[in-house]
Amino acid sequence: AEKDKDRERDVSYYRSCLAALARYSPEARVFVLVHKMDLVREHRTEVFQKRVKELERESDGVAITTFGTSIWDESLYKAWSRIVHTLIPNAKVLAKHLTTFAEACGATEVVMFERTTFLVIATSSTSTATSSELLASTNGAQAPEPADTRNSTGPTSPNSLDPTRYERTSELIKAFKLSCSRSQRQFQATVMQTATFTAVLEELTRNTYILVVVHDDEIETDAIRMNIIAARSKFEQLQSVSVTAS
Repeated sequence: AEKDKDRERDVSYYRSCLAALARYSPEARVFVLVHKMDLVREHRTEVFQKRVKELERESDGVAITTFGTSIWDESLYKAWSRIVHTLIPNAKVLAKHLTTFAEACGATEVVMFERTTFLVIATSSTSTATSSELLASTNGAQAPEPADTRNSTGPTSPNSLDPTRYERTSELIKAFKLSCSRSQRQFQATVMQTATFTAVLEELTRNTYILVVVHDDEIETDAIRMNIIAARSKFEQLQSVSVTAS
């Protein structure tokens, strides 16, 4: 009985929020996150779809985008990245310019992150792995179990990119920034070089960082950094247009 009362209260609050949005922000998009999906041990997709249908019934015709999430995997990060992506008016323009930048650098992939959260804003389209699944603007419910190709037994490209690379990069950089602050150092940039790739992460604009991943060992790190410096003014301009449009 207590659970039924809690549900009724939650549904009433949800409906009142939708009514307020319909009155004061009729153009607003509504995102619903169904948390703690990790607690569903079996038939996770079916359980999630059942919750989606319940939410749609309670939404009284208001279009909603629903995500199944958990703090224990990348689903929460992906949900918020998609939400942030939809809030950027010129995201496609940014992606187009990132692709041009990637081609100029000979990069496998270029990613633009939001400065504070390190959520993905836009990516280039030249990578061997598909980025559009993470960043696509969606109109329907999202499956709670994202595809993971890390354990695939099929042939892979030597330059294939891990599908969870964005959230892993975000976690690593935020941990590194925390370590810097504890040592009273300010994080500005980082460069990683291995036998197979070079990754350069630098500030691009006042609100963003850019990650450039290169697999060609003939491309010098200094050349990548010079290209980033040369591109800053253009991306500052694109960002100002985005802020004006919003």
